[in-house]
Amino acid sequence: MLFYMVIKIVVMNVVSHRSHAATVQQKLRHQRRANGMRPVQIWAPDTRRPEFAEECRRQARNVAAHVPANAR
Repeated sequence: MLFYMVIKIVVMNVVSHRSHAATVQQKLRHQRRANGMRPVQIWAPDTRRPEFAEECRRQARNVAAHVPANAR
């Protein structure tokens, strides 16, 4: 019986916290929309991939090779 009561209290607290967090998030979204903003989702490169570092080096070499002499 005690175990059931502990589980019930924990579940109730989690549900209560989620409800509060969702309410806060909803309020922030409404405020931002009222200020003329809108949510946007973007895709960004995965910087953890090994190919990312090599691509950064490749682009840096490309930029360095095309810098005008008077800019150095």
